[in-house]
Amino acid sequence: VPLSLEGLSQAEVDARLGFLEERLDAGRNTARAWQYGWTGVYAVGTAMGVVQSVTADNGDERVNQIVGTVKSVAALADMLTNPLPARLGAEPLRAVPGTTPRDRLLRLAVGERTLIENAASAESRFSLRRHLEGVTANLIGGAVIWTLGSSRDAVVSTLTGIAVGEAQIWSQPWRATADLDDYREAFPTTIASRGVQWELRPTLNGIQLAFRY
Repeated sequence: VPLSLEGLSQAEVDARLGFLEERLDAGRNTARAWQYGWTGVYAVGTAMGVVQSVTADNGDERVNQIVGTVKSVAALADMLTNPLPARLGAEPLRAVPGTTPRDRLLRLAVGERTLIENAASAESRFSLRRHLEGVTANLIGGAVIWTLGSSRDAVVSTLTGIAVGEAQIWSQPWRATADLDDYREAFPTTIASRGVQWELRPTLNGIQLAFRY
């Protein structure tokens, strides 16, 4: 349990838990729609790519479909291995067992961490690296098609892939950012309001300065 939560009264704990549970659950359906919707898009793209690769009438089309399938598989794998945390709503919070005051503090700590994680995931849509990774992957795929297949297919595949990737990134739910801002405003003395905490700990030979982040 973070030090910032240790001295809270039960009324304060209840207020924070109620806020977190309400806000986390409020964003769950949108997050699930995004997660499972895009997972379905890439799963269908993978299946169609495999079929069209096998049934292609010429080498150029086969190259184009194989590259498209590989990109769909990579995107599908990313969706499955890095799912949107907000899709769980307040389940991580409710999963903490027990009803003692200490258990409730632990539940609150998990709720705060969950909200911070959701907000960080939402903010990743502004990450230049994330956009560059998608553009680079599509440029590499286009170069392969250009070299082994049709230049026209290469251009279409590259532009389409970039457009789909950007649509996925920018359509990611972003309400968690506002929820975190509201939480910080409503409850200023919380671990969610500061990135780094410090404390002094006595040792046998002096004092230890400890940071937590």
